[in-house]
Amino acid sequence: MLKAKTKKAIQVMLCLIFLLTTVFVSSPGKAEAIGVNRMFPDPQNPNKYYFVGMVYYDTWSNAAGQWTTTKPPGSVTDVDGFDYMFEFNSSRKIKDVRVSKFDYNRQYGDEIFEASRSVEMALNPKSYYVRATSPTYSFTGRQWTGKGTNVANVPVYVTQGLLSALEPVNRKKEEEDKGQKFDPLVEGWRFYFPTLFEIELEPAEGNAIIKHYTTTGKSLSSVPGFTDREEKLEKDKRYAFTHTPGNADYIYKGHKKSTVSAPSGGTTSPGDPSVFTYDGSFPTYYLYFYYEAKTDPPPPPTNSCTPPAPGAKVNGRYMDPVVTAKILADQRGNEKFDVLQGIPTSESLYGNILARSFLVQNTFVQMSGTCTFEVNVEKTWTLHWDPGKPGPNGPDGKPTTVPDPQQAEEVVRERYTVQRPYSYWVIDNLEVYQINQGLLRNYALPGEQISIYPQGYQAPQFTANQTGAFYPPTPPDPIVAPAGSYGGSAYKSKPSPPSENLQSVAEAGVEKVQVTNDSLNFNGATIMNGSRVAETGPTPGSIPEPSQIDENVLYRPGNMISSSKVNRANTTSAGTIFYGLMPGNINGGSDKEFPIYGINTVTVHTPVVNYSSVTDDRAHNQKTNPNYNRAAFILGYRQHFNDNIR
Repeated sequence: MLKAKTKKAIQVMLCLIFLLTTVFVSSPGKAEAIGVNRMFPDPQNPNKYYFVGMVYYDTWSNAAGQWTTTKPPGSVTDVDGFDYMFEFNSSRKIKDVRVSKFDYNRQYGDEIFEASRSVEMALNPKSYYVRATSPTYSFTGRQWTGKGTNVANVPVYVTQGLLSALEPVNRKKEEEDKGQKFDPLVEGWRFYFPTLFEIELEPAEGNAIIKHYTTTGKSLSSVPGFTDREEKLEKDKRYAFTHTPGNADYIYKGHKKSTVSAPSGGTTSPGDPSVFTYDGSFPTYYLYFYYEAKTDPPPPPTNSCTPPAPGAKVNGRYMDPVVTAKILADQRGNEKFDVLQGIPTSESLYGNILARSFLVQNTFVQMSGTCTFEVNVEKTWTLHWDPGKPGPNGPDGKPTTVPDPQQAEEVVRERYTVQRPYSYWVIDNLEVYQINQGLLRNYALPGEQISIYPQGYQAPQFTANQTGAFYPPTPPDPIVAPAGSYGGSAYKSKPSPPSENLQSVAEAGVEKVQVTNDSLNFNGATIMNGSRVAETGPTPGSIPEPSQIDENVLYRPGNMISSSKVNRANTTSAGTIFYGLMPGNINGGSDKEFPIYGINTVTVHTPVVNYSSVTDDRAHNQKTNPNYNRAAFILGYRQHFNDNIR
């Protein structure tokens, strides 16, 4: 058995070891670039974003109440810092970055903090950080880099931080709530030093490239009446491009457009392209107009259609992977060790990630317009009259008149205006992402990280076709109204056809505009129907919310802890899940990666076993009733005289 004094010394030593491993100055560390999903966009300036960095300082006293490795509360000290990296879409360029102390009460303060610190907000209320924030600190660091690019590197270091707050975090109590034991004089406090980053971007710009070709692919740039050109696109500005009339030797047939690359292959779309508002999501808008050579002059136009303009929208967005992960001892469901308490080297771990089976976002836009037809309506009238003719003389010898009925046909032609509305739905944006892999990091893992690739994983199946278009009818020329009859014997001369409004005949003679939506089938369900219908395309449905993957999809067991690893307590875990943009996207998108938060820690601990024994000193056992089933362990003896025995 250990003596009480020796046991106490070991306890003090272990407490000191714990303190030395928990006294630290903390910041998020240099990690992956911060994307716009963690920034708050300024509602009044589309080119400005905000982010809050949360550096903190932990200070501890030892078991003797001494602040030996850190400063005590009330002191001023240099805190910490690191290089922050901010990344935007490749088409956006960074103009300026400004750094200042974060004021929780500033305009949009709540929104900025919640967007930047969503992980912390899931653990504690905002007041937890507000009350533990120091009122006094300053910044120093090197000049930020990346101006004119889409990635900024901003070195920021918190200096001269005052270790004072309304209510600093009691780290000792937090650890005691987790079961940790401390000596009475130990203290632990945390102070926060939030940093506000204000990132300003250059206004988004792009180019429209407009060219003219024959339907056989021959350029018309050198033909009079056709001029190829480039036009600057400004963000949030509406654009309506229409085809060039050209000259009398060519007939306009349609157009092709793309925001990815120059159009090639495929069929032309009739009419002019849809009106759109440039949102800066693509750098180049390609628009090619196509014409067919003719030999005879075309007939005068009898109809015209307004370009389709955007209206109602249907949006869908499931871009949060809802991801969780764990790193535990093999085998899953029958774990041999509680890794939070300890797991020896040469044992194995498994990694398991759960997340949405896919990510998707879409925007469907209803395009509407009106076609106006100038049509001729023709009606044939049979006119009747009776001028009479001389007959035989009457009894009185006077001349008489007898009936002489007459009739003739006369065709009347009138021009009428008929309007036909149309509307159809197009896919303005479609991005579908499948799981590519997961990555888990921890000290205990082989190489301190493992990649997990999907097993038995079924990516979403979808087919999208940009078939949205409208098809004006070709009314007959002329439209023939039912024949009529007019006149009679009362008319002595040929009457004129009566005046008549034949608008109803014109309306009946012009069919409705035919339309087709873009088509989209997703996992066997029809989301947008591309069938040809009259006047109005059916309203699209919604892409269903992604389900969670099965627990075996991102699962990797058998990751042995190297026997060369030393014991280490509460090693932190991190992870990333990667989603890849699937082929068939429309207007934008790129591969995504998301951090995995809340993964459990792992304690690597290989226990030491001591098989102790003692010799049986039975000959010197002075007990009156010795137990011979136990070894006698004699610490020492002293002879007593009888008068000292009590």
